[in-house]
Amino acid sequence: MNKSLLLLLLFISCACKKREEASPNLPACLKTLVADKQQSASLQTIRLQKIKGEKHYWLNTDARHLDGAEYIVNASCDTVCLICTECIPPECMKKYGDEEDWKIIWRK
Repeated sequence: MNKSLLLLLLFISCACKKREEASPNLPACLKTLVADKQQSASLQTIRLQKIKGEKHYWLNTDARHLDGAEYIVNASCDTVCLICTECIPPECMKKYGDEEDWKIIWRK
């Protein structure tokens, strides 16, 4: 019984640590962001969508649900667009599909 409990706790511990590690597919600037606990405190997911061959990353913090903005950056972490709920959608949002078109590549 004790061995089973110990194995279960070990598995849960490893699974939790692995979820917060930066994905090897992230560009260096996003790996740095994820590694900084203070900067990434509100980050929930990083999602990917390719637009004309360029990778765009949605830094999902759920701020849009609180009348805030969430940013979409490129592989150099330059802001290319933003998502908001209570604002007029910027012109750049037209090139992105529905939320389902974004692939989650990192999750807290």
